[in-house]
Amino acid sequence: MNQLRADAMEPEKNLHAKIPPALLMEAENVAQAEHITLDDVLRQAVERYIEERRWQKVYQFGERQARKLGITAGDVDRIIHERRDKEREPENKERGR
Repeated sequence: MNQLRADAMEPEKNLHAKIPPALLMEAENVAQAEHITLDDVLRQAVERYIEERRWQKVYQFGERQARKLGITAGDVDRIIHERRDKEREPENKERGR
């Protein structure tokens, strides 16, 4: 997640964000329980949110590619096992299997 942080030479920026009081209180409780600052809790939450969005895009791409190739969710395990078996073939031949 360090890639999400700005260049170390660039100064950090303060921002103003409206957070519902109950959510803010919960974030403060987490910070206290974890012995970190509220800033760290909020920074980590934003980093996690951004990372989650990146993964969602990867999954969406995979789903589009699977549809193009006619692959269903049920095919995935079979395809993975077939591929792994194929990758192991040279190894098995060397061992005389």
